[in-house]
Amino acid sequence: LAQNFPNPFNPTTTITYDLAERSVVTLRVVNALGQTVRTLVDRADMPAGSYRAVFDAATLPSGAYVASLIAAPTLGSGGVQMTTKMLLLR
Repeated sequence: LAQNFPNPFNPTTTITYDLAERSVVTLRVVNALGQTVRTLVDRADMPAGSYRAVFDAATLPSGAYVASLIAAPTLGSGGVQMTTKMLLLR
């Protein structure tokens, strides 16, 4: 999971991430209270590669948000959870 660009942003930003192997992926944006405000990718089975998702926060208030990526390999065990901070400024 890479740092979103641009950051700070208004009202859209791009979140990029790389998968080393086929994984089931969930990508969510969470507010400062820990509430999910958007689910950008919901348990999608994705092959290895580079991906990008656009987060549109036009209806959300200014503040700090966190992009949370959970990737669980479809074969084998383990998994990864990563987060990155984002700042929405109006």
